[in-house]
Amino acid sequence: MRSDVMRLSGVALTAILLIGASAPVEPDPRPTTEEQVDALAVLVSVEPSTELDGPVLVAGEVIGAHAGVPVIAKAWPDQETLDRHQPGDAVELVTIAAALTNTDGSFELVADPEAVAEATDGDERIVNFDVTAANAGAKVAMVSTSAVLSPEIAVDDSISGALTDELMIDADEPLTVDEISDTSEVDGIPPVAAEDSAPAGMECGTKLVQRLDRRPTIIGSTYSTAPRVTTQFIYTKGAESTFGIGFSQTGANASWTASSTAKISNGDVDEFDKKAGSHAKIYKKYLNYGKYKSVICDGDFGQIVSYTVRPIGRPFGSYEAGSTVPATPSAYCVRYSSTHHFSKGKAQYWSSGVALPAAMGFNASAQTAYSYESKIIMTRPDGTSYAVCGTGNVPEQVNTGRLVARP
Repeated sequence: MRSDVMRLSGVALTAILLIGASAPVEPDPRPTTEEQVDALAVLVSVEPSTELDGPVLVAGEVIGAHAGVPVIAKAWPDQETLDRHQPGDAVELVTIAAALTNTDGSFELVADPEAVAEATDGDERIVNFDVTAANAGAKVAMVSTSAVLSPEIAVDDSISGALTDELMIDADEPLTVDEISDTSEVDGIPPVAAEDSAPAGMECGTKLVQRLDRRPTIIGSTYSTAPRVTTQFIYTKGAESTFGIGFSQTGANASWTASSTAKISNGDVDEFDKKAGSHAKIYKKYLNYGKYKSVICDGDFGQIVSYTVRPIGRPFGSYEAGSTVPATPSAYCVRYSSTHHFSKGKAQYWSSGVALPAAMGFNASAQTAYSYESKIIMTRPDGTSYAVCGTGNVPEQVNTGRLVARP
């Protein structure tokens, strides 16, 4: 199994992230499903998902697509590897799954276990990966997400449901595999070549162009308006947070927009001090970010360039900051007594949770889920009840939000 460096020729770039001058004409007669799957196998270095029996890696929809549009997942290296890179270093992405859309534009990706073994070195870990659709429009059709993967997980057909949340991919002009794999030139666009083809003399692939180290990052909070309630936020080693990824076509300042997320686990042991009585505290760490340049090479169209900014390494250090108590609807309140550990539910979301350089005009999101490793402990010593209210839902439910203790 080989790592991919996004080197293409002809219209092979459409199989990964095509941006072409015009869309090819659909062949007539239309190839069978089996022929389309065979064409997909030529384009990528993994077994198509329909040939695999493992659990669904990710399901979703390519908006506006019909049957036969290639959807491809490419895994990034682990966080420690990314954090060792210096500006100018190349980053090798590994193709881990490929599938074709159904008639309604939906898709299901199943990871190739051999590719997963390469991407994870045979271990079980969080894998952050990009999912791309073949696109003839003027932008990159890509969404990033994360899943816990290992070679064993990739073949475990007893797992029900997808390994990560459903994705929606917005492609300007989705192209089917037969449109990009025609064996003859159509409308001036040459035939496709496999993804390891590389035009001579072109700089292809993904590389780190700038480190944005020590970015202030929000990981949690505690709030109370109850004088006799004590709170404590705990964020231990292995606690997981989801941090935003930025995208830009040019890499210029003020050109960045929010684009998907990456999941990162904590590398330190943190146990912030208890807070008694009325208070509003935000808990922060530092996180390194990297600015990446991705170049898709094509011998006829030249170089297709895009940029991302994404987290590297793991959160480190810790400090606190003052805040204000958020409003909570009464419908989102539950009464508790004595000590309670809040360790369930998706919570702690900040749309600008990671402070990136001001000139970028973009701050990344941050969200921490309540878990055994990341939790809030609340107690009222005399055992009488107190209310705990969520900003987004009832405590310990999906999208609980921030938690506020009230009398």
